[in-house]
Amino acid sequence: MATTNTTNSAALAANTIRIRMYRIGFGDCFLLSLPVPDCAGADSHRHILFDCGVHARGDLDMIEQAVDDIARTTSKKLAIVVATHSHQDHISGFSDKFTSFEISEVWLPWCENPKDKQALKLQKKHAALAAQLQTHFRAQLKAAPRPGKLRTAAVAAIDNLVGDLEKKKTALVTNATAMSLLRGGFGVNARVRYLGSIPMAQGRRLFGQPGRHRRAVGKHSGAAARREVSG
Repeated sequence: MATTNTTNSAALAANTIRIRMYRIGFGDCFLLSLPVPDCAGADSHRHILFDCGVHARGDLDMIEQAVDDIARTTSKKLAIVVATHSHQDHISGFSDKFTSFEISEVWLPWCENPKDKQALKLQKKHAALAAQLQTHFRAQLKAAPRPGKLRTAAVAAIDNLVGDLEKKKTALVTNATAMSLLRGGFGVNARVRYLGSIPMAQGRRLFGQPGRHRRAVGKHSGAAARREVSG
């Protein structure tokens, strides 16, 4: 169950860092509260939300309670909303409930930037492959009288990428809906940043070579990072 502790920033000690993990099922939702120097009361902390989603096949029907608790805990004020990547188990909880929040910034990976030509090319390739795999595995699942665990797991994995919802009654949103809200800053004038490309002028300690930059796409399941080096 999502935590029922309604303690907000005002009740946190001035030097306290709190990380709250919500039990929503097969998914991720973390609220980080950081102390702000020389501030007290409701302004003593800033809140950062990392992901808000659950896989439809591992849903405990707690996502709405989690979002409600986030609203109470933060007084509907989020400094940053971070969506690490666009899989169902990370973004399906980003519903229009967040349009009533005060959100300063939204951080997304560079590969979700609709103005980046390389990102668009990558998105198109991923979407086509995922749709093809989804059709293939679902057809196999229907054809098999007793589908095995591996085949069922394959369908669940692809559904997580595509983000479609077969359940008619659910608090979850599709991947497309969540990404639209995130890219639009939830309609509350939040600044949207697409992160992941680090110019060497700003990150020499990371890579050690001036005049270069690298991009990494952080997808789980052990996928290799994509890197781009330019002179």
